[in-house]
Amino acid sequence: MALNSVASDDFESYTDDNFPASNWEDCDNFSGQLRCFGVSPNKRITNAYSLADSTMRRSAGTYSADQYSWIVITGLSGVGTNDIIGACVRNSGETGNAQDYYAVRCKEVGTSTVDIDLVRFVNNTAEVKATQSGLSGVANGDVLLITVSGTGGTVTLNAWLNGSQSLLPNLVNVTDTDNAGGTDQRIIAAGRPGVYGNGAGTLGAASWDGGDYTITSTVTSSGTPASQASTLAGTAERIVKATGAISAQVSIVAGTAVRQLKILLTASNGAGYELRDEDNTPLELTGITFEWYDSLVNTTGSPVYTGTFDTDASGEATVQIPGSVLIAGQFGTLIMRHASISNPVSAAVPVS
Repeated sequence: MALNSVASDDFESYTDDNFPASNWEDCDNFSGQLRCFGVSPNKRITNAYSLADSTMRRSAGTYSADQYSWIVITGLSGVGTNDIIGACVRNSGETGNAQDYYAVRCKEVGTSTVDIDLVRFVNNTAEVKATQSGLSGVANGDVLLITVSGTGGTVTLNAWLNGSQSLLPNLVNVTDTDNAGGTDQRIIAAGRPGVYGNGAGTLGAASWDGGDYTITSTVTSSGTPASQASTLAGTAERIVKATGAISAQVSIVAGTAVRQLKILLTASNGAGYELRDEDNTPLELTGITFEWYDSLVNTTGSPVYTGTFDTDASGEATVQIPGSVLIAGQFGTLIMRHASISNPVSAAVPVS
């Protein structure tokens, strides 16, 4: 599985007590309930005016149906305010009672305890799919993540806390089926990721990230490689364009403490899902530099490990990441750079 970021926001650029309209769509029952509050560098999105289910979804970018959304929790009071903050996926974008979406929600229910649940909203009517109750130890700065996959008769939802599901066993592979019998009983097949809130207190989201969710249990030799390539005019140098997706998985080598990273780069072009040059010949990539961080969110400071890898003709590479201490169920962040692209490419990668 990999999380391929499409957009992120730390909310620091927005005016206090205003909706961040430049990058977001307001999907509230009442306009502008989710707003940016605080003073930089501690701004947050919170629902400060209404005890109503409110969302906003990212307005820019292209998202697949399989997507993820996460927030960094802030404003926990420790006294049980019943305020709620969360992340949503497949938000349909309608306002009022027409909006559809899935959400993971963190509700402050008691002294230093929270409930976390997975919910489907159809016509803004909630159906709780699963709940993890009475969690202690959840703190400001924790990362709450939801993933959604599937568009047929069954949709699968997962929730993660700080890149792990160990505290949320009730929220693993929760299914939503397309039930007959009413307009509110249907799966949600498309939409955009965003932020959810309910309450009139300080609980909020300090930052957000959303994008495409790719399920890959392993990376095998049958995989196909990254993106489209072209020849630089007047030279024999080939340029690889930064399009496509990243599938990656970290595993712990049996009998050792070594973490091993498998990477698969994939993208569509006119010849199919393969990396080929202008003569339709499969290409290999060389000299890709990478950084590895043992964190889903924090990529400031020094990475755990840096290195260089080449992909084979199937777009695959396997490298070791000395120094990583992540365990199964946790996430790290992979950042890759190549001379042919102007911006680094990153992905959240799980340990199996």
